[in-house]
Amino acid sequence: MTAGWCGWRIFEVCKMAFATEMSRNTNTRPVIFFVLISLFYSCGNKSLLENMPIAQEIMAEAGGKSGNLYFVTDEMPQSNKTKYYIEFNINQSSLILKDSMEKIVLASYCATQLYKRLTKDAIENNYGFNITFDNEMDPSNIKKYFFTKDGIKLAISALANADKYINHIVQGDFEGANALIDTSYFDLNRDSLNSVFKQKIGSNISKTSHFYKLYEYTKENELSSAPCFTILTIISKPNNNTTTCEFLIPVYEAEYKIINLKIH
Repeated sequence: MTAGWCGWRIFEVCKMAFATEMSRNTNTRPVIFFVLISLFYSCGNKSLLENMPIAQEIMAEAGGKSGNLYFVTDEMPQSNKTKYYIEFNINQSSLILKDSMEKIVLASYCATQLYKRLTKDAIENNYGFNITFDNEMDPSNIKKYFFTKDGIKLAISALANADKYINHIVQGDFEGANALIDTSYFDLNRDSLNSVFKQKIGSNISKTSHFYKLYEYTKENELSSAPCFTILTIISKPNNNTTTCEFLIPVYEAEYKIINLKIH
């Protein structure tokens, strides 16, 4: 495996940050002042109002103190067409400011959740998601991350396979788990990995939360590289303990098989 894939420090911080936010007392969590604004958006006010509670939930999961959801008109003068994208602004995220979560990783979570949870008409009329992090203490430090809808679809397919693998392990179906692993990239002992995963995960989980970013993987003795999803999956258990898994899945492989994985 090439050096640097795991990004262990980043993912360890991410795990601790997410677990901390989920364990915080909701009664003491800052009130989320959420503004939903339409900028000449074709879906209409009904769609905006329908999506407000969903956006508030995602904002809370991201540890935001406040934020905005903009449904933005994007005029394309060359083609004389109008397109739309969703802008999701998060102010003073505690996961970033207090827990040092990497912004691109949290942005990927927000974009994926918006795609999966907003109403169908809102998603159909948009081509992407622009995730923005603001810090009121430092207005110059604004970070934006854009995710195309097509890119999110690819990521969701990869995340689905990570979920399938975990479910196979929970059920003790090692044969099903093996079918999701491609051993042509790394020298993996699938049976040994499955046994370790089963021991760590057990047979009862309550929730999985996925974070991801892109990574350029290069095989040994090859000059070309291929984009992969580096996925961190935090598995929550009924006893409030968490287990962290890392998956490496090529972006453009038709079956989105796992080429490397670790558990911590």
